Amino acid sequence: MKPFKRLDRRLVEAAQRIARRLPKHLSKRTEEDLLESLQKNKEINEEETKKRLKERENYSNSISFDILRKRSSDASIFDENDNTKSIKSIIPSKTRKDYNERLKKTSLFSGECLGIFDPKEVYTVDLLNHNAFWEKLEKRKLQLQVHDIPENHFEEQIRWTKEGKLWHFPIDNEQGLHQEKETPFYDHVLLDNLLDDFPQQGPVKQFMDLVIMGLSQNPFISVQRKRETVLFYKNFFEERNLMDTSQYITE
Repeated sequence: MKPFKRLDRRLVEAAQRIARRLPKHLSKRTEEDLLESLQKNKEINEEETKKRLKERENYSNSISFDILRKRSSDASIFDENDNTKSIKSIIPSKTRKDYNERLKKTSLFSGECLGIFDPKEVYTVDLLNHNAFWEKLEKRKLQLQVHDIPENHFEEQIRWTKEGKLWHFPIDNEQGLHQEKETPFYDHVLLDNLLDDFPQQGPVKQFMDLVIMGLSQNPFISVQRKRETVLFYKNFFEERNLMDTSQYITE
């Protein structure tokens, strides 16, 4: 049997109970098909979840996040007992003076040449040898020239608004979810009505109860996707005559 990782133990046991009700020549194959479908749905749901969470990670690398982080760090050095918010002296004046002296501008070509390299060979270009790292940097440079990096927080906010990462004004809580705008909330969580065509008892019922519970608790997929998942299992069980309890082999 193929290895299926990170599947809920209750779902695996429910699939095994269904498979045991079938003849031996169908039992193993049915169990593998059920577990494979569960694994595939789990991977799709994880991709949708990562896609939503990636937007939050992109924000942590943005100029806006750096500005907020800088403000919080600057606020920590204010004197809380002083209403004028005077900044505490953290670095001694002597240390700051020595540090500023080391920051004097110097030219790379002001020093004496050591004669380590031959100038004729240094500027020789070998077109046959390509450096993948430098090519990658050149490609990134071209991309940045086409898509300019925002110079400040306001330009970044404008770009994010155009890309749909920020709310448009007036604020619409359903922004980016136009397909779900006409779908009421209870259609996402109350999915028991989709089980009317399934057996009302037995291992298939137990299996589908677990599937419905997982779908109702998933906020990252649409109602249409949830209905398609239930329809898939309905067709799956009908093709194997598992919807009719009279076809089961008694234990």
